[in-house]
Amino acid sequence: MPCRQIEAMGGDAMSSYQACAADMEAHAVVAADFNGTVENIAASFHMTFGMAGWIALWLHGVGVEIYLSLTPAEHERLRRISYERQLERGFSNPGRAGLTANRLGDADPWAPPGDIAVQSTKLESLQVESSTNGASTGPQQPVRPIRWRSNTLDF
Repeated sequence: MPCRQIEAMGGDAMSSYQACAADMEAHAVVAADFNGTVENIAASFHMTFGMAGWIALWLHGVGVEIYLSLTPAEHERLRRISYERQLERGFSNPGRAGLTANRLGDADPWAPPGDIAVQSTKLESLQVESSTNGASTGPQQPVRPIRWRSNTLDF
């Protein structure tokens, strides 16, 4: 533990630790003990904090994978919503945008269910008809850009 930190906690680093007596920029070896002085308790937290962070990261990663494997219906529902939104915004490959399993792994390409596929073919046929009718239909509407919501509060 840094000698300056021991001093800031109210400990007497100069007399308690030899490394601090020589140089206040040095690090002292402090026993990790929850029943000791303030610097002993702080050393206990310092010692366990790093490993606790790694364990938490691992548990959250595994937890997400378990959740995804146990909820295939929710996965499919979210996939449908994503497909519909991508289709509305005019993506070139709706349902395959981003990091999908068929782009990164060896999964089969996802196909929309029948009712959504019928809607998408109707939308595509309407777009083709409007583009082949010629100039008599007037100017075409531009594709609406994606607008992101602001996280700021307006007062």
